[in-house]
Amino acid sequence: MKNFLLLLLVLASTSLTNLKAEVTLDGSDDSFEVVLDQGVASFCRDRLSILRLALRRATLEASRGNAGISAQVLIDGLKRSASQISPRYANTLTSKAIIRGVGIANSLMNSTGDRAKVRTVNYFLNRYYRFIEETSNNLDVPFYQTGRCGFCNSRANEEFEQNFVTFASEQLNMVLDSMTTDHGGIIYPVGSPRVLLSALKSTTALMANDLSEALGATRYACVIRELADISNEAGSYLKGGSFLSDDFDAIQELVSRSREASDQMNGYGCR
Repeated sequence: MKNFLLLLLVLASTSLTNLKAEVTLDGSDDSFEVVLDQGVASFCRDRLSILRLALRRATLEASRGNAGISAQVLIDGLKRSASQISPRYANTLTSKAIIRGVGIANSLMNSTGDRAKVRTVNYFLNRYYRFIEETSNNLDVPFYQTGRCGFCNSRANEEFEQNFVTFASEQLNMVLDSMTTDHGGIIYPVGSPRVLLSALKSTTALMANDLSEALGATRYACVIRELADISNEAGSYLKGGSFLSDDFDAIQELVSRSREASDQMNGYGCR
């Protein structure tokens, strides 16, 4: 009997060890370890493996000076990853980020005929791939429960809430960090102005939508309203119906307001 109990203990220990999940884009061994839902971890690992291959090929093309091919490889990687999402995991934030990425990339590529857009989109998507990885590791793998109610058991978890707000905010911060630069008190686009404004229109709306689903939504009410206003104004300008006179005026106004909204989030919402 004693030997039987010892065998059970060994088997249980082995099972727990096999449940450990590590999900990275670069293949390193030190990213994120968790003893949770192996199904979600496997799903995330599979999605990221598709993106990993696309990222490697895109990096190679970029090193050869083929920015256009590199950007298209990254877009195709998102599309392939999105096309193979099982309905069982359709509500994960990894799935949401991948599907959104396809929409954002298509919107940016269609925003202008300016040749500078390719490098801008390429730079942004490299950052976006890392965002998907962080979403998998920080939200889906540790908190998502397959076959139950998704994140409902995690909504009262302080760590989940903080990571979810970061998920919402990072969508806009990626645009501000990768598509804008300052010099002498003036904000300049990195690459195409139209790509920047199109990205602001999309990501401010997405961030507002996500924050409205957070437990602390009332704390972020003023930020949500401001983000929605920025998105609407950017959309109006791109359609030619705004009070903003030109690209320069639109960038100064909308980027400044977006940065202020992001700063309010870093200060934990409205005061």
